[in-house]
Amino acid sequence: MAFKLKATTASGSGGYGVSFELNEDIITSVRYMTDTPNDENSRSNDVSAILEITGTLTQNEQDLQETKKVAIWSLEKKNPYLNIVVQQVSSTLMMREYTFPRAFCVDYIEEFHEEQGNGKFTLIIKQEKKDVENVKIEGGYGA
Repeated sequence: MAFKLKATTASGSGGYGVSFELNEDIITSVRYMTDTPNDENSRSNDVSAILEITGTLTQNEQDLQETKKVAIWSLEKKNPYLNIVVQQVSSTLMMREYTFPRAFCVDYIEEFHEEQGNGKFTLIIKQEKKDVENVKIEGGYGA
């Protein structure tokens, strides 16, 4: 399975101005989550859409530059929003395509170990709550 992430400037105010792309050489897993409060007795209107992306910090210079952009974005406070599209492709089938039109970084973690040449990262993003109805989940068609 191949994963791709494309981040571009989000529309509206607060859009971060630096784009980046992570490809199948970098991303190792993608996890989508819908989150609602656990203390409700009926379906809450407080719904969050979350993507958790993990990957490898390879020794390829171009890939390192792209993941460095992610790390820098994770620190952004004034203009934190990006349009994020994540694709999961298996052979010729687009299994899933997630679009978060105004995503922000919740957590970003990098790990390096002395014994290994590559590092790894975890990126957790959420869709801005007021635009959660604009999240798109597509797939099940030819790539």
